[in-house]
Amino acid sequence: MTLGKRKGLFWGAVAVFFIVGIYLTLTGLGLAINWRELKLVPTGSVYLRFSEKPNLITLNGKERPHSSNWFESGLLFRNLLPETYVVLAKSEKFVPWSKSLLVPAGGVLARNNIRLFPLESTSTLIATSTESFWVLGDEIILKRAGTLKFRQLELRGKEIISQNFEGNEVVVEDKNKKPFLINLDTPETSINLNLWFSELLGNKLAGTPQKFFFHPFSPKKLFIETDKGIFIADEKKNELEIFSNLKSTISTLNDSGFAAADTKKIEITKFLFGGNWSASTSLKIADLKLNSNANLVAGLDDQEKLWIFKNSTSTPELIENKAEEYVWSPEGDRLLFLSRNLLHVLYLDKWEEDFRKNIGDRLTLAPEHEGRIHKISWFDNNHLIGLWDDELRVIEVDELLPLNGTLLVEGVKDYKQFGNLLFYLSINGELRQMELE
Repeated sequence: MTLGKRKGLFWGAVAVFFIVGIYLTLTGLGLAINWRELKLVPTGSVYLRFSEKPNLITLNGKERPHSSNWFESGLLFRNLLPETYVVLAKSEKFVPWSKSLLVPAGGVLARNNIRLFPLESTSTLIATSTESFWVLGDEIILKRAGTLKFRQLELRGKEIISQNFEGNEVVVEDKNKKPFLINLDTPETSINLNLWFSELLGNKLAGTPQKFFFHPFSPKKLFIETDKGIFIADEKKNELEIFSNLKSTISTLNDSGFAAADTKKIEITKFLFGGNWSASTSLKIADLKLNSNANLVAGLDDQEKLWIFKNSTSTPELIENKAEEYVWSPEGDRLLFLSRNLLHVLYLDKWEEDFRKNIGDRLTLAPEHEGRIHKISWFDNNHLIGLWDDELRVIEVDELLPLNGTLLVEGVKDYKQFGNLLFYLSINGELRQMELE
């Protein structure tokens, strides 16, 4: 090798050393060269955590180096220029997931709750010729040919109007709208609730029963709503006590509390930790829903305006002038509602799980799928489920597009989710069960 070649190799090695050194130094400082603008810029990162680790993930069509570990399906992409990247994740037998992400300079853009859905969902046929159904724990009551069926037995009544949280008692209504209490351990017998209520009252004047709720912690107790007040009837002790003097027009119950309203007042009774509260109102409430913390109440008035009551000192807050459906999120800090075939999520507390939202912020979701949206609910903490005409679909709750989701099944009339099981009733009367991943 000549002296000139040796010098060339030496200075080439020096140049490579300096270039690599500069690159490593810039990378260590979180900087990169933006060749388009010929300047140094802070880099950013993307963190993605999946329910199912993808086999392939690309940014702008190219695979990128990333870090991960054996214990979770999270992927971290570092040292990215602050620009928009189209992320595509693929996994065998799962629907591909895609998202357009603007990487922040010097920051991390995270999506922690990415759920990959199977390409093909399998289901088990439970019954045919079904008109409607009710899920009670491990049991199901069917309505077939206008008759209620339980374990091949025929139950008294035409509709289930309430069920206890243990799943062993129901209140049914017959064709004359008379209510009966049935213990499913002895389904051949029933209690006429109108007569029982009258016997417990004796000579007291308390109106006619209009609605029944099972107490969430005392399954042998019934809330009985009348036009004169609200009572608690104890089936085991055969006793009756006044719960509220409110002449309620509408009420709602969950694990945390009981809410009721008339044209003058809303009362909220908390089952745990006290803190009962009430709010004055002149609204004609037609529907009412209490959140899981029993500190917020949403209601529709007779004009289909959606309102929120926050506490006893505040006036009701108008949320939407025309709402068709609404439901609280599992944690109780977000309100999902449907208006003009658009889905809206209202944040009643700060939210930083996947993206930051402040109190009062609203996220509007406009899915690409056509069809009338109805029967909306929360699939999990970060996904929604509902019917688009007769298509049962799941979509993400996200401010970034596209809204990933999947078509679970077509030709659906009704559905109910119970734990990791999804029950759906087809238009042709087939009731099927799908196990969720």
